[in-house]
Amino acid sequence: MKHIATLTWAALSAILPCLAEGVLRTAAEMARYIDGEPAATAHFAITATVIHAATNAKHGEFIFVEDQTGTTRIVDNENPHPKPGDVICASGQISFCPVGNAGLFTNNVISVIGHVAPPPPIAVPLSGLDPRRHGWRTVTTEGTVVDVISDEISDDTAFLLLKDGAAKCTVALTRKPKKFDPLAYLAARVRVRGVFMCRSNGYRKYSGPIVVPDDNSDVTILAPPPKDPFAAPPIQHYPVMTPQEIAELPRRSEVGHVLAVWNGNKFLMRTPRGKIVLVQMLDGVEPPRNGDAVKVVGYPTTDLFRINMTRAITRHEPNLAPFAEEPPETISPERLLLDGERPSPTAVRFYHGRAIRYRGVVKEAQGRAYPTRLHLQTGKASTTVDAGASGLAIGSIPAGSEVEVTGICVLEGENWTPERIFPQIGGLMLVLRTAGDVAVVRNPPWWTPRRLFTAILVILAGTFAVVLWNRYLNRMVNRRGGELAQERLKKESAQLKIGERTRLAVELHDSLSQNLEGVACQVAATRNIMQRDS
Repeated sequence: MKHIATLTWAALSAILPCLAEGVLRTAAEMARYIDGEPAATAHFAITATVIHAATNAKHGEFIFVEDQTGTTRIVDNENPHPKPGDVICASGQISFCPVGNAGLFTNNVISVIGHVAPPPPIAVPLSGLDPRRHGWRTVTTEGTVVDVISDEISDDTAFLLLKDGAAKCTVALTRKPKKFDPLAYLAARVRVRGVFMCRSNGYRKYSGPIVVPDDNSDVTILAPPPKDPFAAPPIQHYPVMTPQEIAELPRRSEVGHVLAVWNGNKFLMRTPRGKIVLVQMLDGVEPPRNGDAVKVVGYPTTDLFRINMTRAITRHEPNLAPFAEEPPETISPERLLLDGERPSPTAVRFYHGRAIRYRGVVKEAQGRAYPTRLHLQTGKASTTVDAGASGLAIGSIPAGSEVEVTGICVLEGENWTPERIFPQIGGLMLVLRTAGDVAVVRNPPWWTPRRLFTAILVILAGTFAVVLWNRYLNRMVNRRGGELAQERLKKESAQLKIGERTRLAVELHDSLSQNLEGVACQVAATRNIMQRDS
């Protein structure tokens, strides 16, 4: 009886909110609310069929449901988790997290009121994924893995980028193993079973399509990567190819010597033909070291000046003939920059990948975003020096030092994309190769602006303190002088009163009493005479 009463109360709790006004009652209404602009908290109460359920250790159970109007999703944190095919009554409220505007489900009540046959996965090619027909549904699709990306905000997640012809789609591996080998997936043909999300509504905004499998076992390798991942044809230089055609090329290889390494995943290499190639490593793969002879395999791309490579892997190439290292050219950064801000066309053509040397004053020895970079000021030109691969202790060079730096000139920029048909050059950077590439020419003067400012503040503070002390002493002196004057006045007043009293006493004693005595004698004599002779 107790169990029946509990089920009855749960069912009533789910059904009664449907009678209220302003409640989301269909899957289509919930989907529009969740995927729309962030708004105030809204209540929902729907009856729908579970088409997929996935468990997340941090966020609970993600339940994807369908009714006659469409599909939507619910997050279940406390209730018994329903299974695909269950018909449920669900009610609760939806709010939005301020970070990423993620939809939050709270006070959920879910009751299973029936069961039907769960819908089978929809087999669809990668190019046929349609958000209107397949959104929030379980699909199976396949493609070739062209990129493997680790999630920088979650150690448990990795992303596979599938490509089939011109169609692309991302696959999220939410249970990445501790020893994750990206080369086990790169260039493999895989079949994926998971929920197709036309857009992700989470802490990180992502607008493109994504397939989320329940487990890594839902990713089946149909054709493994080539046994030799470096068995790729070399890059040919295509002077008449468009950037779009270059971006669609399959994996290519190139050999050369590493000129400079920076940012932990980028390096410049020079081929035996003298071409400069900028290489961006596959995520999670260590880059080579300065001076190494390597073979690189990756996907071609372009910045409209040269062909570069992305998502690359490398190996040592012992048979490559050494190249003669050119002496550095001493140059002023002002010659490389226009108005001290943008690289000049001359620098783009001639100095990218070349060894240069120049002097500058250290503006900042350590930055927050790039703790391995120096920022130098030469006249009006401001340049960046990357020392990440040199082993240089950046903190040992104080700001204000004049230094001479020698390294490889790199003109950072964007690669071409369909949305960025004219990629811009970012700026000039000098990449150091060893710690000896920095020589301190002159130590910073003792009277640095900061110290001078500090000294001025100390002097002003001391002067202010002296003025306050003098004013305090003056007030003390004036108050004490007033007190002494009052005391002296009282004393003088008392002395005057005593003198006056003394004078009166003397006068009374010496003159008045004698006069009175004389008068008394005369009166007595007069009385005697009058008695004898009136």
